[in-house]
Amino acid sequence: MRASLKLTALIMSACFIISCGYACKKQSKETEIQKTTISASLDSSFQLMHNQTAVIEPENLSIKFVNVTEDSRCPVGVECIWAGQAKIEVEIKREDEEPEIIVLTSQAGREELAEMQVKDYFIKLLKVEPPRQKDVELKLSDYNITLIASRNIENLSQ
Repeated sequence: MRASLKLTALIMSACFIISCGYACKKQSKETEIQKTTISASLDSSFQLMHNQTAVIEPENLSIKFVNVTEDSRCPVGVECIWAGQAKIEVEIKREDEEPEIIVLTSQAGREELAEMQVKDYFIKLLKVEPPRQKDVELKLSDYNITLIASRNIENLSQ
């Protein structure tokens, strides 16, 4: 009798430990999803880190920061002939549609390169950070971008 009580207690303890491990793993996954997805609104600027996605409700529109394909911006404290530019790839997706990759370019004096129309939306790249530093190589994970999305192109001016 005593042995069966010990066995029952051991089995219950094992079940408790396994269920705790499952709950912790599930919570960890949910936290990771929260880090990679943010909520945003039309006509308001938002920031994204590399591989982060902004979900704009109720539009069912998602915008993901995919890549930096070029960063030739003039480093801080360096005198350059050309200010340079940064080209950013973002993925635009509406629910039940194939995603579309677009390239937005941040270049002084060429604001039109930072804007693009995708279906019913206008997307604009407002800022690329951090600024380049002399002799410092930026990793993709160092970057964050500021964007705005709207149904009306006039609302992109911020």
